Amino acid sequence: MRIRPVRLALLLGVFGAATLVIPASPAFASLSLYRVDSASVSDDSTPKSVSVSCSGSDDVVGMGGRIVDGGGNVLMTKMYVNSGLDTVTVQGVEAVDDGSAWSDEVYAVCAPAGTVSGLELRTSPIVSNPDDKINTKAACTGNKATLGGGFKIEQGGGKVAFDELTFDATFGQVYGTAYVHDSTVGDFTLTVQAICATRPGQIYLKTWTSASNSISPKTETTPTCPVGTQPSATGGVLTGLTGDGSLQALEPHLTATASEVTGREIGTYDPTWYVEAQAVCIG
Repeated sequence: MRIRPVRLALLLGVFGAATLVIPASPAFASLSLYRVDSASVSDDSTPKSVSVSCSGSDDVVGMGGRIVDGGGNVLMTKMYVNSGLDTVTVQGVEAVDDGSAWSDEVYAVCAPAGTVSGLELRTSPIVSNPDDKINTKAACTGNKATLGGGFKIEQGGGKVAFDELTFDATFGQVYGTAYVHDSTVGDFTLTVQAICATRPGQIYLKTWTSASNSISPKTETTPTCPVGTQPSATGGVLTGLTGDGSLQALEPHLTATASEVTGREIGTYDPTWYVEAQAVCIG
């Protein structure tokens, strides 16, 4: 039996909301974050990738992605930013080919040029493992804070499910976990990204955890960010599926100042499981 570690949300109280506040340095200039979206075509082709860029010389500080339709049979296997921190890409791959049309969406959270200082992209070691689980983390340098995070699964096809993208309570690290869905996959790799910057004037972690049951899909929204802050990053954790489900959506809603996470079973399965949603709120 595989036992998942106790998550932050459980320590703070399962089935409820929590806010972590970390003291910060003097505030940035007004961030005025904005979101840019793009979507792939909707058809039965696989894999599908879609990218979107910030305007002009503006910077990516966070990202998100979503699989649209597919009935849980499509896995989000990549959600990452390029080295120039201006373009975000999302990829979806079919785990089960049922002939239905689906698409993927990508979201870039952008900051006007010069409003966020000390930006850098930190990448985890590329971890390789042919077994049932793989996890890794990307860490910021010094006292910099994680404003966003992403991931890539390589050589996994539709046989590896992404299960966790979470932000450390001190905003120093981003964690990622993937599980094998189909044991014929062989060796595959997982890489996690952290978008780091000088700690903003305000930074909060808002969380919300669903009920634990066999209902699928589960979509959860975090409490709203405190006044004066916006969600730059969205994290999510599935507990209880371990390869039999995947994160289908990690979406920052800047207008609503909250983040939305969807977890879904792959195919037909009937476990008891739950999903935790996270939002990193900055201002």
